[in-house]
Amino acid sequence: MSHTELILKNPRTDKLKAVPLGYSWTVMFFGFLVPLWRKDWKYSLIFFLIYALSIGSLTPVMAYYYNRLYALELLRRGYKLFNIQGHISPHELNKLRSKIPDLA
Repeated sequence: MSHTELILKNPRTDKLKAVPLGYSWTVMFFGFLVPLWRKDWKYSLIFFLIYALSIGSLTPVMAYYYNRLYALELLRRGYKLFNIQGHISPHELNKLRSKIPDLA
């Protein structure tokens, strides 16, 4: 479980989404079902294809990247940073500043 979450808000609908940062243990154990459950159709298809072609051996790699990919996808869809919950290292904060203009 991640100790840090980004709270993103859709400015049109005011819907909030909590996006954990760090390694996704849920993807590690449930694979492509996690993006499917989050209605992230693009990455559920990509992860399913990767899972099928690698016979599951790349699941740890997918788990490493998924939370970051999901957050960036929501930002591309128009979600804005609403809040950060939890502990965040200065190094991680600098990486986020380069990706999220609201943090600058």
